[in-house]
Amino acid sequence: METIFLAVDTKILADIAPFFLVGIAVAGTLLVLFFWGKIVRSREPEPPAPETQPHIPKKGPVREIREYRELDEVPRTMDGSRRLMPYALRTSGGSKRAKHRRPRKWDEGHSGGFGSGSLGG
Repeated sequence: METIFLAVDTKILADIAPFFLVGIAVAGTLLVLFFWGKIVRSREPEPPAPETQPHIPKKGPVREIREYRELDEVPRTMDGSRRLMPYALRTSGGSKRAKHRRPRKWDEGHSGGFGSGSLGG
C-alpha cells in the first residue's frame, strides 16, 4: 500500500481558518436569532378578526368639515401683577365660528415664512 502525502501549505490554512470560523459564528448566530424570533412571535396575540374591525356607519362615511375659527384671547388680570392660573380660563368651549370664510394670508410683498428664501419685506 502506498502512502500519499498531500502537499498543503500551512500558510493557506492559516489564512482560511479565521474566515471559516467567522462564517460558522455568523451562521450559528442567525440560527439562534431565527428560533428566538419564532418563540417571541408565538407569544404575541393573534391578529384581530374581521368582525372586530370598525365598519362604516349606516348613514354613510363621515366627511371632513372645514371651518375657520376665531381665536379666544387669553384673559389678562386687571392689575397685571399676578400670574393667570389655568382655572381662571373660560371653559365654555373655546373658539367660535369666524365671520370671514377665507383663510388669512400674509401681507402681500412679504415672505411666506422665516427662511423661505424669498427677499421678504
